[in-house]
Amino acid sequence: MREVNHEETNAEKLVNEVCSGQNGRCVPIWGATIYHLDDLPFTIGEKIPFNQQTWNKQMAGTKVRDLLPTPKVGSLPAPQ
Repeated sequence: MREVNHEETNAEKLVNEVCSGQNGRCVPIWGATIYHLDDLPFTIGEKIPFNQQTWNKQMAGTKVRDLLPTPKVGSLPAPQ
């Protein structure tokens, strides 16, 4: 999962270092937040809130997108 705050990005970096040292690979996936990446009031790489209180203040007023409709059974391709 893709992290955004200082503590989490440091942890992600350490996980990546361990994976690399074991000939492994860590593939980040965005999705552990109710906010869409494009709706954040900052960009990844900018100064991101260091703690939950600062995060909450910066996210105040940010709208959560509506959920996508659940696909109908059989409408998606089978996994390979």
